[in-house]
Amino acid sequence: MFTISLSLSAICAEILAESALRHHLQPSTPAPLTSDSTDALRTLITAAFASICTDLGPLAVSADISSDGELLQLTIDGNPQSAQQLRLAIEHLLALRVMTRAYASADSSLAASLSSSAASLLRSLAATISSSAPDIPVITPRFY
Repeated sequence: MFTISLSLSAICAEILAESALRHHLQPSTPAPLTSDSTDALRTLITAAFASICTDLGPLAVSADISSDGELLQLTIDGNPQSAQQLRLAIEHLLALRVMTRAYASADSSLAASLSSSAASLLRSLAATISSSAPDIPVITPRFY
């Protein structure tokens, strides 16, 4: 079991960078998000975090927000050697989910593509965590 701390600032930076790069490479996409959006992004990130914790089910042992509101903390029942990899993947998953919501009304095909990427990444994360989780004893009922 181990705890991952996810930085809201790092996730916001990824979202802003992805948004700017997307618009730079394909100017027909919606205008890039700016640092003026940071407060709204932080709220959406926190909501996406709660959703991801629910999606991970029993693999997510506990979830919390630090007292200063900067870190999202997720305790996972798995191999701590994969903590860094999982942290980066979960941060990216949060960015994808927030961008999906942000672009849903402006560009539905972009939002659908982001949503598909997020769903695929969630499946990979769950499989990675499950494969490193300790075996959970199974209780088999016996009927006499």
